[in-house]
Amino acid sequence: VHFPVDDWVLDAKARHWLDILVEYLTQAPDVEQFYIDGHTDSTHTTTYNIELSRKRAESVQTYLIENGVSPNLISIRFHGERFPVGSNKSVAGRAENRRVTMRVELALQAQGKALARR
Repeated sequence: VHFPVDDWVLDAKARHWLDILVEYLTQAPDVEQFYIDGHTDSTHTTTYNIELSRKRAESVQTYLIENGVSPNLISIRFHGERFPVGSNKSVAGRAENRRVTMRVELALQAQGKALARR
């Protein structure tokens, strides 16, 4: 999910995509954990960017919970500008970096991690 500069509000495209995700997360019995990671470009201070990335991650989290996803499945993290996927020197690169990424962990993956720790 991508965001405009200094914003954390979900647009219609993001909500549509998240609706598909809600359907999956509420019906798939093998989902163990769902991770949401907020990111920003490097336009502002580190402190500002951490807060903005938190708001972005929380906006996705809130939408998912309000639409039926169990809060027990969700973990959020917020990184500010720490993990860019595009160059912060270009407009297009900064746009790529203003995002929330998500990852599903299935029960089999969680079991594999537990076995690896033994």
